[in-house]
Amino acid sequence: MRYLTGIHALNLNYDALETCGDWHQSALKWDRVTIQKRLRNSEDSVFGDYGIEPNVKIPEHEERFYVANHIRALLDLLEMGMFSVAQGMKEDFICNDKYTPEIFEKVSMLRQSPLWFDIDRFMSKEYRSEWFDFTEDFKGADYLYDELLTLYKLIDDGASEDTIRSHGESFYYAVKSTVGFGGIRQAIADKLHLHLGDLIGVYWGRAARIGSGNQPYTIDDMGSGIVKSYEES
Repeated sequence: MRYLTGIHALNLNYDALETCGDWHQSALKWDRVTIQKRLRNSEDSVFGDYGIEPNVKIPEHEERFYVANHIRALLDLLEMGMFSVAQGMKEDFICNDKYTPEIFEKVSMLRQSPLWFDIDRFMSKEYRSEWFDFTEDFKGADYLYDELLTLYKLIDDGASEDTIRSHGESFYYAVKSTVGFGGIRQAIADKLHLHLGDLIGVYWGRAARIGSGNQPYTIDDMGSGIVKSYEES
């Protein structure tokens, strides 16, 4: 099914949900060429046909379209990595806490996405403690170790330095959001010391220079160092 999503769907305010959506409809282009470029195939998404409304009227068009409701439009933006467009998800676009459990369950379906580190960080900023509490169950040893293996695979597959650095930074933000996993953090730090060396990139190198000494840094040391290096760059 081809449907309209993203920022255009956020700016269509119909009665499918009790959400705010966006309010810049007149600032967007609604011509046929633009809309055709904004259509997406539901078969290409993990969410399938969820949250897609039929027979919706859009500006400057006589025919009606399948259109993502506001929740689905935001989920699509996360799935596509368009975080700057989705910024303000909770307070500006959803504006209704009754949808939070449903949103969390749907976002968790993206855990296998290569963008999961960034999605997790985005949700942490938007929903803060609510998201931390929801993800507590799967942010244990197995979760962290699986995410570490994903990082290893990127390096083994020859991913670009920017990709590796981005995933490395996001991984540390994810690890630092866990509570009560001191031993796991140290174990992961040991693995990083043994296997990755300085490969993460400039932020990693400026923060810890692991691989150059005999004593590995802890995750907390490296996480705080990366944040500091990032802010200074």
